[in-house]
Amino acid sequence: MKFKDYYKILELESSKVTVDEIKSAYRKQAKKYHPDVNVGNKLAEEKIKDVNEAYRILSNPTLKRKYDRTWNYQVGSKRKKANRKTSGEVAGEFFGMFFGNNEIKEEIAQSQIPPVKGENIETEINISIEDGFYGAEKKIVLKDIDGKDKTITLKLPQGVQNGERMRFIGQGKQGKHGGKNGDLYIKINIEDGKKFKLSNDDLYTVVPISPWEAALGTKAKVNSIDDTKTAIYIPNGIQSGETIEIPQKGYKKANGERGNLIAQIQIVVPEKLTKEELQKEFLKIGLNEEQIEKLYSYLQMNIEELIKLENKNDVLTQGIQELETLKQYINELELTKYVQFSPSLARGQEYYTGTVFEVYVTDGSIKSSIGGGGRYDKMITDFINDGKEYPAVGISFGLNVIYEILKNREEFTENALTDIFIIPMGTQIQCLKIAEIMRKAGYRVEVEMKTRKMKKSLEYANEENIPYVFILGEDELAQNNISVKNMKEKKQDIIGIDNIIENFEKIK
Repeated sequence: MKFKDYYKILELESSKVTVDEIKSAYRKQAKKYHPDVNVGNKLAEEKIKDVNEAYRILSNPTLKRKYDRTWNYQVGSKRKKANRKTSGEVAGEFFGMFFGNNEIKEEIAQSQIPPVKGENIETEINISIEDGFYGAEKKIVLKDIDGKDKTITLKLPQGVQNGERMRFIGQGKQGKHGGKNGDLYIKINIEDGKKFKLSNDDLYTVVPISPWEAALGTKAKVNSIDDTKTAIYIPNGIQSGETIEIPQKGYKKANGERGNLIAQIQIVVPEKLTKEELQKEFLKIGLNEEQIEKLYSYLQMNIEELIKLENKNDVLTQGIQELETLKQYINELELTKYVQFSPSLARGQEYYTGTVFEVYVTDGSIKSSIGGGGRYDKMITDFINDGKEYPAVGISFGLNVIYEILKNREEFTENALTDIFIIPMGTQIQCLKIAEIMRKAGYRVEVEMKTRKMKKSLEYANEENIPYVFILGEDELAQNNISVKNMKEKKQDIIGIDNIIENFEKIK
């Protein structure tokens, strides 16, 4: 095989050149002999072939090292003594050996394939609010190309954001044909804790208070995530679920500032307090011992004892009269087994003008009330201001509490609120269109829009007892099909998107 001086072809003076110099020389020669500027020039056609061949060899470090051994012998070394073979013969043999080897031929062939970057790896990690706020170091174990465990150390900065994606260059799948490795992306999921819940940049924390504190007002100290305490005033008449905002005591924003700390008031009704515990609580709100003793005696009375009570206080007298009337109604309607009298019950709103009440489930599965209300005869008068008094009674319900109760009941769990749950895999728009078609046909349809993993989405469908799950990926979409999973029978079918209603009815 004839020896070719690739350095000469690229007009390079020496083999001691950098990769950038080789690229620059190649571009210059390729531009010079490019077919577009040498139309019909056979010599230019041969030149461009040599230029491309020279670049393929010299740009590959492995092939360049092997070629350089021949080039140095042929061009860079002095000719050997006359009794030896001529340098041309030796070079020819060596070059023939070099390019006649199957391994080298394969390397040359491989060098002609453009490099392909490895695939990126996507994963996620769950961290606590505290780790996100203060920063932390976490270790993630992944599988490398050989299936072996590879540990990645993740250094979380202070104030890392929920949903933030951290990139690790070159930690993805291995590249092909000399291409770079892919990257590793780790999504940060910040989980709610026992003390705090995160919403955007605000932190929510529960502040428990007693019914009397809610009725009369009180002061409380709220713990922040940075271990500081903030004193807040809780006004009288506050209700469970109401919030008090503490500025700049929340989570860290992306710009370094702080969100707000939201104190959620939770009125806690103690199951039973000793007299000493009650005294302690009443002293906190400013009552003296005589007042506490008198109040405690009232709290120990049943409804019959209160009715018999003689008192010159007009408000108390009116209240006792209302209780007596209410007791008569309850007895006549035979509702006594459903009603329990509690003199300590307090709703805490100033607009109440008479008896107040709360509603509980009889099986005791939920300690919180599911509803509450009372009389507020003067409220309408205050709005209209016509001098008349309008009798009124109202009640509000806690839907979240009711939902939790129903979820645990058999009759509720057997009847799902959704017929079809659609899980898109990069096909959100198409899934929304399919949902619209199914809804028009009378089906109750929900579309997964939370970008959860497939496993989590299916777990959700199971928890909600949804009978059918539609799964639409890009491969299915390309074939105009959609996967249908029967959650009860644990089977899966593929149906056409065209005439989807008819196709779905066939496999139900």
